[in-house]
Amino acid sequence: MSFMLLGILNSQASGGGVASSYELIQTTRLNSNSSSITLSSLDTLTDYQHLQIRGRIQGNATGTSEAYGSWQINGTSLERYHTLQGQGGAPSSGSAANAYFTTNNNNASYTPQNWTNFVLDFLDFSNPNKNSTLRVFSGAKPYFPNSPSIRFFSASNFSTVAATSIGFTANLGSLITDSEFRLYGIKEA
Repeated sequence: MSFMLLGILNSQASGGGVASSYELIQTTRLNSNSSSITLSSLDTLTDYQHLQIRGRIQGNATGTSEAYGSWQINGTSLERYHTLQGQGGAPSSGSAANAYFTTNNNNASYTPQNWTNFVLDFLDFSNPNKNSTLRVFSGAKPYFPNSPSIRFFSASNFSTVAATSIGFTANLGSLITDSEFRLYGIKEA
């Protein structure tokens, strides 16, 4: 038992374990408002099994209850998504075509001033024998000031073509300056 414990402690001290296998590949930050952010050349990331994007986005759409955007793989919007959401005291779930993602929640009475923060896992992104699959955990402060929103969703593209790019496009307005994607690679253990 003591040898097993020493082995575990030794692997943690030497940087072993899942957390150490995340490597920052690039940071993309908008220097001006833009309708989209795209990370390209994913096919060159052959050392990694999965990718993770940690980021924040904010839209500048006004006069609407919510503004969304959509994820694209190789320039094509994802075909299907499932979502589980908690907002205030009213949890909800659903599924639909064309996976969407909140950029900001506001209406004519509120100015958008809140970021949507998220962690996106892009699983087996380079495997041409699997459908492209994303899972995203996000949090945002909607236009109801006292009802922040937490969402978990998964989305798929029913194509077995290896991914070369992943992007996000706002459906209304633009993504504002300092919206940011940090791309990490995850190596197979």
